[in-house]
Amino acid sequence: MQKSTWITAIVLLGAVAVAVILEVTKAEPAPVVNAVAVPVRVSEAQRQALPGAVVAGGFMRARVDVTVSAERAGRVVALPVAEGKQVQAGAVVARLDDTAVKANLERARAVARELQLDAAAPAVEVARAVEALRLAEHEFELRRPHAPITGLVELHHVDVGEYVRSGTPLLDVVDVSTLILDVDVDAEAVVHLRVGGTAEVEVRAVGGDARGGRITRVSQRASPTSRRFRVEVGVAAGGDLRAGMFAEARFALPAGPPAIHLPKSAVRELRGQSGVYLLEGAPSVVAWRPVRVHEVHHRPDLWRVEGVEAGARVVVEGFAGLREGSQVEATR
Repeated sequence: MQKSTWITAIVLLGAVAVAVILEVTKAEPAPVVNAVAVPVRVSEAQRQALPGAVVAGGFMRARVDVTVSAERAGRVVALPVAEGKQVQAGAVVARLDDTAVKANLERARAVARELQLDAAAPAVEVARAVEALRLAEHEFELRRPHAPITGLVELHHVDVGEYVRSGTPLLDVVDVSTLILDVDVDAEAVVHLRVGGTAEVEVRAVGGDARGGRITRVSQRASPTSRRFRVEVGVAAGGDLRAGMFAEARFALPAGPPAIHLPKSAVRELRGQSGVYLLEGAPSVVAWRPVRVHEVHHRPDLWRVEGVEAGARVVVEGFAGLREGSQVEATR
């Protein structure tokens, strides 16, 4: 065989080999389908308007809590109302040593009485005596502090026999007929709250009952640190409720517009994108669907989802080993 014939044969064989290689490389491998169906739990997407509610926690406090302080220096000689006992507004709740002041008061009374009975006494002297008597009575009363409100004597800050200076706290009087629960809520919720609106208040304590409450104040300015708004809820005292307890207020909110809501467990991250696995076909296989999600401020367990139609079957549990095209065995 001539040399040229050999070269031609070699070229032809090489061309055939290249063609075969190119044909093989064009073929894509068939997707690998799991031999055993993956057990998953699914939920059917529904378009609905969810009734809203927001729960916020805080601490109970007395509606009015007053500290009675000494207005003059002296020794405490009596605390007439024991701790935990009811006291009426205006009642004496402490007595300081008034020996010298009382003697001065008696002298002022005697002088004023004598001048008022003396028809010949100059009017200016009578007026001075009456004013001196008024000042003496005032000094006497300053050593007998009164309760500014009706309530309970919650705490004595001093003991009988103790010497106090002007301004020293003597005791606390609290009005616990109504308690106030202070809570902070987000901007999305506060726009729906109004003074006078009702809220359910629930104490987080063993044996605590739910108690009806009423909104008494809604702050008009957010906290500069938390960006949340203070809301005060008034609730009748008694039963399990005490000032200082932790409690929760549940505020009902209007339902938002109809939308697809899914459990947060249904939304997965794949290659930096949020999405869900949808069931398709029979036997059921899963398909990945990218979605956009939005917070639902009154339902922290849900996402508001865009990209899924009503009626779609969405995987919510059983993601171990799950991937695009996996065959699944679905339960609700």
